[in-house]
Amino acid sequence: MKRVSRVLWLALALLAPSILSAQLLSDKKIMTATGVISQDRIRPGDRFEAAVIARIQEGYHVNSSDPADDIYIPTKLEVENSADFTPGAVAYPMAEFKSFSFSQKQLAVYEGEVVMRFPVQAGESLAPGSKTLTATLSYQACDDKSCFAPDSVKVSIPVTVVGKGEIVAPAHQDIFAAASAGSAGPPSSGGPDTDLGKSVREKGLFLTFLLIFLGGLGLNLTPCVYPLIPITVAYFGGQATQGEGQVKTSRTFLLAVFYVLGMSVTYSALGVIAALTGGLFGAALQSTPVILFIAAVMVALAMSMFGFYEITIPAALTGRIRSQQGYIGALSMGLVVGLVAAPCIGPFVLGLLTYVSQMQNPWLGFWMFFMLSLGLGLPFLVLGTFSGGIRALPRSGAWMVWVRSIFGVVLLGMALYFLKPLLPKTIYPILMSLLVVVSAVYVGWLEKSGSELRKFAATKRIVGILGILAGIGLLVSSQMNARATAGSDWKPYEESLLAQAQAQKQPVIIDFTADWCAACHELEAKTFPDSTVRQEGGRFLLLRADLTKTGSTEVEALRKKYDVKGLPTIIFMDASGRELKEQRVTGFVPPEDFLKRMKSAS
Repeated sequence: MKRVSRVLWLALALLAPSILSAQLLSDKKIMTATGVISQDRIRPGDRFEAAVIARIQEGYHVNSSDPADDIYIPTKLEVENSADFTPGAVAYPMAEFKSFSFSQKQLAVYEGEVVMRFPVQAGESLAPGSKTLTATLSYQACDDKSCFAPDSVKVSIPVTVVGKGEIVAPAHQDIFAAASAGSAGPPSSGGPDTDLGKSVREKGLFLTFLLIFLGGLGLNLTPCVYPLIPITVAYFGGQATQGEGQVKTSRTFLLAVFYVLGMSVTYSALGVIAALTGGLFGAALQSTPVILFIAAVMVALAMSMFGFYEITIPAALTGRIRSQQGYIGALSMGLVVGLVAAPCIGPFVLGLLTYVSQMQNPWLGFWMFFMLSLGLGLPFLVLGTFSGGIRALPRSGAWMVWVRSIFGVVLLGMALYFLKPLLPKTIYPILMSLLVVVSAVYVGWLEKSGSELRKFAATKRIVGILGILAGIGLLVSSQMNARATAGSDWKPYEESLLAQAQAQKQPVIIDFTADWCAACHELEAKTFPDSTVRQEGGRFLLLRADLTKTGSTEVEALRKKYDVKGLPTIIFMDASGRELKEQRVTGFVPPEDFLKRMKSAS
């Protein structure tokens, strides 16, 4: 009896670490958080700063506030507004870019200790005593192999309120100084080795900048911009003379530079404002009513591009800008020229404003609109410098109306893009492909401007044909990707299917996945579509359990039943319905590894 008892105690001692580890993985908080304020006490009406210090357990990371892709759930701090305290926008720390086994590219993450700070305005009628600032910190934690369900932690920040005449002192200055130094913001040089440069490389923003520049360049083809050309050239030609009426090219060039600089300042300021205000309503942009509103605005603006109605600017404005003199005059002219072009470029700018507001990064917002301004102003720089060549300019005509219709089509595409989160994954690519095809038919044949011009009509037909081919190609590509992503004949998890497989002595594979799981997408894109994996999968019942809705009764029941602690998790069951625990997958595995596990299951 004593020998049996010793054996049991020894077995328990050996298993205890594993049992404890499993319990910790399933129940522990990977992130904990506390809060402090920048003063030892506050008075009614004071404006102070608060900070939340989050501590992430070693071996784990959380996605940053601006993750690399929309499949990753960002870290967000939401501070409760009350009659006592009005919080401002949260300043997040700069992310670290690191590589993990479940992703091909580096991810923007937080590790260790991170500090998020925000300004607070105390109410004027705040009564003395002990108060509390309350915030919720939401996050998704991962290790090197898998990600866990999104979680959140409540943070209570104690605040001592004293009378208006009391003396207060700074507090926790080391925390706020370090947080200020480590916050995301303008890099020191803007070079490729700064955090901004890393963000550009990781997110493909270089291509975005290029497209924005080309978009600004393309805006010069719209009808509202074209009238500015003779005004601009006349302005430059009238001021850039020296001596006996000869044009001094260097002076004209400098005037044009100041003019473009003025445009850039105007639009870059819009970008910064959009990014800063986006920090106030960024979370609201994820709600269904706001998404529907933005899409409706895009559609309304598209209708204006199709000529259903016009937005006009007073003609006196164009005359006033011509009266300005010298470099300051050129700068002023550039500052207001965006208002003159607003009827045509407004829709494009609004779309970009919405995108920048979602990014909530003033620095990137500034440079995006700066690139837009450079594209829009480049022709004016050339025309202002070489004003003598205006006779070579094409006349305004039907081709401009046609280009404006194309911008309307682009706005409809943007509306559909903003609706993407509300649409089923299988429906969105079909709708987008259909929009491209219908738009191609419209701009190629149904849009009647310039129909009497043989060459122009032929150009429209060519563009229409190319658009139809692009739409068909998009549809075919999306369907192929859908089939590849599905990999094999995966069926939604149902207990009845599982019981049927056990009755038929069929082995089973259950894939636990979620929309927010990055490694799950890697499996679906690389491992499951492999031809050998699909062939071997024919002898299994393949079930897929969606755990996206964290906290729901169904999800929690599945998680506990199969002891799922993180995603991805894939379990193998033999013909008798017993799980082969040694084959369980808890992270991304390549096709060859997964195939070995499949062959070991019978």
